[in-house]
Amino acid sequence: MAKLAVLGPQVLQFLLALTVLGLAAHFVRIWVIGSAPVTIRYTVFVGAFGMFVAIVGAAVLLFASESASSIVQLGPVLLDAIFAILALAAGIAWAIGLGGGLENCKHGGNMLKNNLLNQGSRGSGKNKVYGVFKGTNDEEKVYHRLQGNCRRARADEALLFISTAISLGFVVYGFLKARKASGGLVSFQLGKLGRRTYVYLEQTVLRVMGL
Repeated sequence: MAKLAVLGPQVLQFLLALTVLGLAAHFVRIWVIGSAPVTIRYTVFVGAFGMFVAIVGAAVLLFASESASSIVQLGPVLLDAIFAILALAAGIAWAIGLGGGLENCKHGGNMLKNNLLNQGSRGSGKNKVYGVFKGTNDEEKVYHRLQGNCRRARADEALLFISTAISLGFVVYGFLKARKASGGLVSFQLGKLGRRTYVYLEQTVLRVMGL
């Protein structure tokens, strides 16, 4: 039962990573002028890495025995920590890249000028050309393309932050489980919280998680 309780979030982590990858790959596919921005290509990597992390975590959960080496037990924890950092960085990159004025994906001018949404551009001033106009000069059609791109971008941003939170949860769970299994050999430095505060927090978390 405990394994199934952890397997559920593992499956969710995989599906989120797959969605992140799919959304970013869509941007790469539709990009018209030049190469897709680094933020988009980096997100493709993060999504693929997140799927790998979820598969490894599920495999260890299902097939590794309780007596497996600490490397096997803590390997997924390390991978989750790395993925959390990568996903957080990608989410921040999207948030910065999208900037302000795009919260509702309704301002056509802001969306057109945004380098993550306009499918590439070249030239300057009146001679500037945007990739989103490929195959059409219909402003309404272009607006809907930009709006679709904006919504996908916002979804990717949100999913990256959610993935970060889930991975950090796995990291906390993994370390607490390792500490319990080692009989207290694993210790953490908590600075000003002090030893007694840490023990209290640890026991509270363990009770909540049913460990």
